[in-house]
Order: sequence, then structure tokens, then C-alpha cells
Amino acid sequence: MHAASVRGERHRHETQRTHRDQHGHQHRLGHRADEQVTRQQKELEEARAERERLMKDLPKPMANLFNRISARIRDGIAVAEARNGACTACFMALRPQVMADVRRGTEVITCDNCNRILYYEPENAAQPATVS
Repeated sequence: MHAASVRGERHRHETQRTHRDQHGHQHRLGHRADEQVTRQQKELEEARAERERLMKDLPKPMANLFNRISARIRDGIAVAEARNGACTACFMALRPQVMADVRRGTEVITCDNCNRILYYEPENAAQPATVS
């Protein structure tokens, strides 16, 4: 009977150790998650401050247009890239003249479908220059 009680005691200690290990692991995961949330909140605050700074630099009619579009659109994103003849937000094909106007960049052009402000990023501008 003594052997059975030793085994039971050993099992109880192993169970307690396993529980402590799991609790420690959960605590470390929770701490990492808290750090990640704090970091993301800081990044969000910085992005909002940068957005406000940029909005102040925009001409008033452009800032009003941007705010009106972002308030009306479900995800709040008022701009979209025009790429390969389509709006990257709603994926609708753009008329060739609209695409040409967006490429020219002399006036504000909006997507006929989702009404976002379209911009064009030339292919070679998206890739970093190589140093020879």
C-alpha cells in the first residue's frame, strides 16, 4: 500500500508542476499580447497624428472631399490605387480615359463605382533603386 501512496504523491507533484508550467506559459503569452496591443495602439496614435498633420496641409476643398468619402465608405478608406486598369478597392475596371487622367495626376479623379479618390503609382517607383 505504501508504493501506491508514493505513486499517488508523485502523480500529484507532477500534476502541480504541469499546472505551474502551463500557468507560466499562459502568463508569458498574456504579457506578449499586452506588449503587442500597446505597440499597436502607439502605432495607431502616431498614424492618426500623421493623418491630422497631412489633412492640415491639404487645400480645404480636398480635405472636405476626403472626409466626406471616408465617412461614407464602410471601411473609412477614401483613396485607392488605380492599377492595371482597375480600382484596387472595388476591383472594377476603369475606363481608359479615367485611367489616363489618373496617370496624368493633374486633377482629382474618383472611381465611378466606389467613389474613392484614385491615385497612380508607377511600376518603377514601387521598387527600390539598385546601386551599381
